[in-house]
Amino acid sequence: MSEAVDSLPIESKIRLTKQDLFVGLGVLLLLVGFAPTFYLKPVFGAGKPLTLLVLAHGVTTTAWLAVFFFDMSARAEERWNATGPSA
Repeated sequence: MSEAVDSLPIESKIRLTKQDLFVGLGVLLLLVGFAPTFYLKPVFGAGKPLTLLVLAHGVTTTAWLAVFFFDMSARAEERWNATGPSA
């Protein structure tokens, strides 16, 4: 049966990299984890106001994800490597 599957002339045109996966997971984290209780709190009508600790956590995580998205996009364009900007 594997021979039949291997010989199919179907070729996928979608090529996902590790960077695509990680960026997608980061966006999912933002949408599922933070949107209802932090970013869209007035829309969802969550009850209690944000405490200073929760606000600091949300701002810190948002900043970390912004740096993460910048790093992934820069690496995808080969402008950045593990040691810093490419010359």
